[in-house]
Amino acid sequence: MPLSNKELIQIALDLEEARRELKEYLASTKEEQDRMVAMLNSKVEELLDGVYQTSLIVDDARTLGFSELGPEHKTVVDAYSDANELSKKERDLGFRSELKLSLFDWEWLMLMAVPGNYNEFTAQHVARAFRDAVSVADVQHLMLTPGRESSPVVYVSGPTDLLQQVYAYFKKHRIADELDWSQTFNSSNYPDEGLRIWWD
Repeated sequence: MPLSNKELIQIALDLEEARRELKEYLASTKEEQDRMVAMLNSKVEELLDGVYQTSLIVDDARTLGFSELGPEHKTVVDAYSDANELSKKERDLGFRSELKLSLFDWEWLMLMAVPGNYNEFTAQHVARAFRDAVSVADVQHLMLTPGRESSPVVYVSGPTDLLQQVYAYFKKHRIADELDWSQTFNSSNYPDEGLRIWWD
């Protein structure tokens, strides 16, 4: 049985993390090892691009994934109906979901909602920035709430130290157009504080 798009993306994400760990392990080594890391980076980037492109251009697979979504997940795709071919509803320029998703689930859902780029926003690039900002062990403690304030926005909750790492990384690398603390973000599992990240 062929692998699903979701399984292929998970494989790619695992390979990307292996690349990151190898790069860290060899960071202070000789020139030859640096060349090995560069070559591995190139190969993984090619694989990631291929998997993402496959997930974006195989319309039947994307449509099947959309049909399996629950109503709360579908409202996210509906909010971006002008950016995808899956939803037939009116777009919602002032939308905030009730969902709190893992990074992987947020990325998968946003690839359906915005399969390409929306101005400066690209789901896979943003997800990669999150994985670069915190360790693999820690990224699972972040919860993402999708939304739309004319353009894409995400609210992130989690332990304060991790949010500070994300804030510092996104600010340093200019990942988003707006990055601020939201004092009104409520969660039963985390403090009443979170990050608001917005793209023009």
